[in-house]
Amino acid sequence: MIQSSELIDTLQGLKPIKDLIGTKPWVWGWKDGKPFPAQASRVIRTRGNVQLIRVSFWYKGGPHGIQTKHVDVTPDHCFLTEFGWVEAQKLEPSCRLTRVRLSRDRGRWLIIPGKGKERGLASRYITECLSGPLQEGEIVHHADGDVTNDNPTNLSRMDSSLHVSTHLRKTGWLSHPRPTQRLVWDHSTVTEEKVRELYKAGMSMRDLAKVFSVSANRIICFMHQHEIPVRSRGKAISLGQSKRWNAKVAWVKPLVKAHDVFHMRVPETECFSANSVIVQACL
Repeated sequence: MIQSSELIDTLQGLKPIKDLIGTKPWVWGWKDGKPFPAQASRVIRTRGNVQLIRVSFWYKGGPHGIQTKHVDVTPDHCFLTEFGWVEAQKLEPSCRLTRVRLSRDRGRWLIIPGKGKERGLASRYITECLSGPLQEGEIVHHADGDVTNDNPTNLSRMDSSLHVSTHLRKTGWLSHPRPTQRLVWDHSTVTEEKVRELYKAGMSMRDLAKVFSVSANRIICFMHQHEIPVRSRGKAISLGQSKRWNAKVAWVKPLVKAHDVFHMRVPETECFSANSVIVQACL
């Protein structure tokens, strides 16, 4: 059982477990060695004034350096580690916890462990997990237009050409065409020092292009001019998995104050992601 304010990785983003009472949220679980979307059957408050322990962990978070998080649970609550399920009170420092790795920016990406080049949009991954592979020319459409809302009820398969025209109608571009503006690249936004810093952090050339809001070809030319090795997305993902895939336990300490505790039941996976690490669901 976990503390009321702990953040749960739902398919609509991070939400405190206390806000999910009375609902059946879709959450990230773990199945067959991979992240798996599953629907919780219930979320309830079990009891109050319970002594908890805090499991603090860290991982290397790309250009932002080392990130530290924690999960407050009852001592007997289990975490998924490299050696299987282990109770929180038995976790040792440097023990590796299994982590669901998602980007939090627009159009969320998901990293799948075990395959260096397997990186894709979470919405596509969810759709294929629940209803099979997409056919050639198919794309996943968000009904409400919010690309961070990956709830299966908000996702639908759609032909790519129909998908484009649907969004053009919503924005009014089909009825009110606008003149195309030429994009001018501002060289002052890209500096050798910043590029080298982000490169050392493990970014690919495409990631760098997004950071500086320029095309990948511009970044490649810039890197060649300054003799910076070009790194593909596949190599960056492999590097990122070896460095940042699992989280390491920093310490386990009891909390001074007692708290209310909640539990969630997820029949499909019997586990869920709390603050990005996999914990066991209550049966």
